[in-house]
Amino acid sequence: LPIFPEQRIQSEVRPWFPPDEWKLLIKSSRSRIKETNHPRVRDDRQTLHDFLIFMVHSCLRVGECLSLRYKDVEVVKKKPFEKSILRLRNIRGKRGKEGSGTGLFGAVRVFERLEKRNPKHNDDDLLFPTNHNRGFAELLKATGLKFDSDTGRERNQKSLRTTGIMYRCMNSKN
Repeated sequence: LPIFPEQRIQSEVRPWFPPDEWKLLIKSSRSRIKETNHPRVRDDRQTLHDFLIFMVHSCLRVGECLSLRYKDVEVVKKKPFEKSILRLRNIRGKRGKEGSGTGLFGAVRVFERLEKRNPKHNDDDLLFPTNHNRGFAELLKATGLKFDSDTGRERNQKSLRTTGIMYRCMNSKN
């Protein structure tokens, strides 16, 4: 028999935000919104804050979230005393296929805030028309969370999806 080389499987987990770091990130984001007096900067920071929460509660890829339109989102009201969810349709993924998904209760609140902030939106308007990657990098730098403390790897917007997936894994019964 031929000699086969030993196979090594390298596990590369994308950096994510553990609960304590996530709370720090959200708290810092809220305080940065309050500390500015410039209306455009405040609006940008509020949109970034909503984007952070929406990404973690929907587990969408960055491109999928940025291509999401108002017509693709539906709030599904649950029975009284249960939390509502979002039904996401026409998610344009990285492979070009359209799919569907579910956003948890945090994403519902963000969607309702976006609708309230943009009352004259069209169904074809994007939920997040601009990518706030520069603002997110500034937020990470301001909070000292640019690099993962465990692996030393640099965090970016893709870390938000991983954070949402990790939280769903941590909170699932199975």
